[in-house]
Amino acid sequence: MNRPLVDRSIITSAQVDPARTGIGSSPFVGDASHTGLVVPEAPTTSQNTRYLFRLCAVGVPSDSICILHNFRQLLYIGCDQPAEEGQDDEQWRVEIPVTDPLWSFPDGNVSWHIRTVRPFHPDVTIIPPDVGASIGQSGRGDTTDSALLSVAPAPGAYGPLNGGMPYGRPLAGLGTIRDIRYPWTNRGTSLGLEIAGPVTLAMYASVYQTDPDRRPNKPVGIETAGLRNEDVFMFNWPQARYTRVGGRMDVEIVNRSRK
Repeated sequence: MNRPLVDRSIITSAQVDPARTGIGSSPFVGDASHTGLVVPEAPTTSQNTRYLFRLCAVGVPSDSICILHNFRQLLYIGCDQPAEEGQDDEQWRVEIPVTDPLWSFPDGNVSWHIRTVRPFHPDVTIIPPDVGASIGQSGRGDTTDSALLSVAPAPGAYGPLNGGMPYGRPLAGLGTIRDIRYPWTNRGTSLGLEIAGPVTLAMYASVYQTDPDRRPNKPVGIETAGLRNEDVFMFNWPQARYTRVGGRMDVEIVNRSRK
């Protein structure tokens, strides 16, 4: 008797990062990708225009099941600061990871969503770039690439696909996650959730970008000794905003019809 064909992999958010232009991110010529997706600087103006990201996804054929062993969440805040005198056109990116599970800007937040999307289309799991799309943006909701999902992929004209709602049906109570319950550096989690094909298993994030110029001012007389790291960073760098969001899924695809 033949055993089922098993394919285990870790799928991770990755896209071209403008900060890697000209220097690359690996020894492969032309590779300027980086872990996570860059969050646009422009503040969100309403709940139905939040930035919708497809962080990562995997297609599950009809003759297979997918076992989701675990997932991870990645979130950074930061800002760009000018370099020393004599380098007026140079910028330093100052960033820290968000580690407190419930922290958010007072005028912004992030939610994560793990969903099953039907139907699964094997012929679109690997696609060419969208025509007219900006780097890192996609006008398609039926693929598995990491991207900011936009109805108008052009700078300064963002509008989310699907009204800003993540596609598909929620998986096992993970359809909407409002906290960082599975941090990027966590170990040992084992969910063992089974998903039968044909379906696409996808992880999304929805970001309400803060507006540093309209955010409430620092409280009067506050001491930073007892504050969370994220609050201290925000008070030290008033222009801080969400800069990067990402996700990772550890999955196992089991082909049940191997002959």
